[in-house]
Amino acid sequence: AGRTAPLARGAGALAETNASNQLTGNVILTNSAGNVSLTNSVATALGASNVAGNLTVLSGSALTQSGTLNVGGGASFTAGAASLDLSTNGAANSFGGAVSLTNSGGGTVLIEAGGALTLGPVVTTGNFAATAAGALTLSAANTFAAGRSITLTSTGASAGITVSAAQTLSNGAFTATSDSFIAVSGNISTSGGSITLYANAPGGNVNAGTAMGSFHGVSIDGAILVDAGTGNIDIRGRAGDSGTYHGVTIRNGAGVRTSAGGTINIAGHGGSSAAGGSAGVEFYAGGAYAETVDGALTVTGYGGIGGGNNNPGVALATGQIRAIGTGDVSVIGSGGFGGSTGVWVQGGGPTVIAGVDGTR
Repeated sequence: AGRTAPLARGAGALAETNASNQLTGNVILTNSAGNVSLTNSVATALGASNVAGNLTVLSGSALTQSGTLNVGGGASFTAGAASLDLSTNGAANSFGGAVSLTNSGGGTVLIEAGGALTLGPVVTTGNFAATAAGALTLSAANTFAAGRSITLTSTGASAGITVSAAQTLSNGAFTATSDSFIAVSGNISTSGGSITLYANAPGGNVNAGTAMGSFHGVSIDGAILVDAGTGNIDIRGRAGDSGTYHGVTIRNGAGVRTSAGGTINIAGHGGSSAAGGSAGVEFYAGGAYAETVDGALTVTGYGGIGGGNNNPGVALATGQIRAIGTGDVSVIGSGGFGGSTGVWVQGGGPTVIAGVDGTR
């Protein structure tokens, strides 16, 4: 069929799964109850579709869309050895469950949603980018091919990026930008590509964030971020305007590390809550650390400005900031409201600021 192909089922499941299907026009999928499955042996263009349950699309070649996809449940999209683009014409997409994406052949994988987006497994040999006008969650462990990168973007009043499972890159870049928070509890590793996390810090400026709510700007909780090559790690965040939260918190044994000359830059701004207790950058509990080998390590923090006291620029509570080899360490803290300390070091455990062979 070389024209628009509407496939409708009303209140029931819809399955067009013949492996010989050759639908070359826009495919429109509609039902009011049940799941929908489509198999197409050639490139697939999805028109504006409304699916009540789960949606499964298996395309023999490239997979694109010409109209908005509204899916009540989860979705699985496979594009064969070609690109998978659910971003162009996809700004208003809506998915009620997790979305899985698969392709091969080095083609890019792109997806966009007009609200919250939860991603299941992403299997690709190409670059991957996801954009949500709301919360964006990476919930499955993924491994990406050499030189391939991940880009995550979350915008709007309900923004926020959550990485809850390990993301492994060969030498590609991991970039996450959120209008609100970024919460990482799954490891992120690369061997030469950069790792960049910007939360409530437009253009990387932690003084410019205006998002409201109760959140840490960037929280790395029990996870390890590591660049085993020469790439750099750049983390910047600003806390919300309510509650006791920090611009950047690295906690519960979490670590940020480069091991082959890459630099680490961590910058944070405390929030504007009247409660106080809001640090710019915090290292807390379990030996949380930042470490470079032969690379510069810079930590810059601005304490909270809303009220109360104990709004340090940088707070180390059994945390460690260290450079090994020729790297230099710089820790710069500006205390916030209430005459708070610039750099606050708490005893009771191993707390270290050290340049081993470098300067500090």
